[in-house]
Amino acid sequence: MAMPMKFSAEVTKILRHDDDVATYEFRCLTPRPRWKPGQFLHLALDAYDPSGHWPESRCFTMASGSLEKDHVRLTIAAKGAFTRRILAELQLGRKVWMKAPYGDFIIRTSQEHDVVLIAGGTGVTPFVAFMEDALVRNNPPLMCAGGVGGDATDTKGLGGGVWLHYGARCQDLLVFRDFADRCAERFPAFRVDRYAETGATGSTIAGRIDLERAVGHARDGKAATYYLCGPQDMIQAFRLRLTREFGVAESNVKIDAWE
Repeated sequence: MAMPMKFSAEVTKILRHDDDVATYEFRCLTPRPRWKPGQFLHLALDAYDPSGHWPESRCFTMASGSLEKDHVRLTIAAKGAFTRRILAELQLGRKVWMKAPYGDFIIRTSQEHDVVLIAGGTGVTPFVAFMEDALVRNNPPLMCAGGVGGDATDTKGLGGGVWLHYGARCQDLLVFRDFADRCAERFPAFRVDRYAETGATGSTIAGRIDLERAVGHARDGKAATYYLCGPQDMIQAFRLRLTREFGVAESNVKIDAWE
């Protein structure tokens, strides 16, 4: 596991999804550490003086793959005073300090059993990093021995079957649905169900994430590994149901709790 290191970055793009949720892209101004999909960083707004203390900061999971060495993407929802300050103050060109990596919520796939990713709202961010790495590693398609382009649905970027169940309050807040759709098109072993409590259209399912559906879609729901990320009340309720109602072992339920 890489040791956390401090680095500076500059805001290069802002996409506001509503008044309380925005995605920021940063260009790293100093070398950044390596991380694995699912890990998180500390973001500080105030200047950092290496001779002094680290300023006030908050933790956010990287919503970008580990292979883009000078790029960081964060999706931030207003949850308290500091996150509201971030949404109010971060503008194009703003320089910030970060330190990373932290955490062990790292998605590990297996040929023996399916992996089920359950994301509520901005809890999709660790799974975006996983998807982006898979797409980057396998684009363009691998070449066959004869020099002809390989099958565009090669699964080597996944290492096993993956289901993503992704829900939000409304369809517009499924902000990374395009990433999920690209993975589903690229890898036959990757499948996605999207849920929206309001405004569901097309293939998006109306309502909240259906845990029974998530378990039932896995090859062997009891043996699958589940990664849960989102509001604490959701993931705690799902963890209890998985272990008590569906007989999933505690060791097969991985949680990334956040506020």
